[in-house]
Amino acid sequence: QALIEWAEPSSRDRVTGFWRPLTARDAEMMKHCREVLADQLPALLATTPDTLQSQLVALINRHQLPIEDGEFAAWVTDSSKSSSVRVAALRLLAARESLETSVSVDAALASDVDLLRAEARDLLLKLEPDRGRGLLVEIAQAPAASIFERQRAISAVATLQQEQTDAVLLTLARQLADDSLAPALHLEVIEAATLRNTTELTSLVDQFKAKQGGKGLVAQYQAAVEGGRPDQGRSLFVGHRVAQCVRCHKVGSAVNGGTAGPDLNQVAKRHDRASLLQSLVEPSAKIAKGFESVTIVLQSGQLVAGVIRSEENGTIMIEQPDGKLVTISADDVEDRTAPKSAMPEMHRALTLRELRDLVEYLSTLQ
Repeated sequence: QALIEWAEPSSRDRVTGFWRPLTARDAEMMKHCREVLADQLPALLATTPDTLQSQLVALINRHQLPIEDGEFAAWVTDSSKSSSVRVAALRLLAARESLETSVSVDAALASDVDLLRAEARDLLLKLEPDRGRGLLVEIAQAPAASIFERQRAISAVATLQQEQTDAVLLTLARQLADDSLAPALHLEVIEAATLRNTTELTSLVDQFKAKQGGKGLVAQYQAAVEGGRPDQGRSLFVGHRVAQCVRCHKVGSAVNGGTAGPDLNQVAKRHDRASLLQSLVEPSAKIAKGFESVTIVLQSGQLVAGVIRSEENGTIMIEQPDGKLVTISADDVEDRTAPKSAMPEMHRALTLRELRDLVEYLSTLQ
């Protein structure tokens, strides 16, 4: 990633997270960088593990390294490669306006990978607008198509200001309003209606939101229950700069993190999707035992604040913010606040789409 961004490096340090702006690389340095990468390209192609090949494709495209387009056309049809690698190869061919692009798009459309088919339709819209539009309209309405393909198609259709596409969005918005639309498509239809901003579409979405609004906070975010991308959700979990989930949570031995919050290993066995969403937007509604944050007023007038680690046999153990454990006799308690989660409400830090991806990731933790 650092080499991909070499020309214009991020202002935030990728290791520490601190803000540390760097100057843009000069032309001579970039020329040298390309020469070194070009020399190492054969070795990179031969040794880069599959999990990093999509980044390798992005590196090649970013620096316009010399390579035969036919090699990437072969990657598009190679079922032994991951879907993300095949998509990256297809994007590279299109970005280069390669002669291999059209054939590769047709091959991708015929593949058994929904991610690859969806990418091909988006590219076809630019190569052959009429054909591409027809396929997108068809998939957006096709119940038999995968949810992911329908999501991509609806989002693409929303950018096309034509009677045919507006009619499709209107049909979907009516299904949203009368609760007959698949929940995993709610967000795409809401976003599409917002983008098109016609009176009729806006009215239908408002009807849907009005019904949800009367059911509490979680219902207002119901579009985040299904349809997310677990890979994106994991990236948010480990790397979102505001939410910072891993500062307080770990996932068994799979994801290292903090211990201020509960271990989320196998959390999907304990909670369904609705509960996972509630834990994100209303963390104090149901608090995991041992993580309740309270303030206790002792009969002496002293205040003790922290997280309840245990409460049994007339004794309360509190972990204070500095990590110190304090043991209190229940008989000494004058008053106490209602338990509250130390976790912030995630809808204030994440978009609805990000919430949906995070719920999807958490739902995979079986």
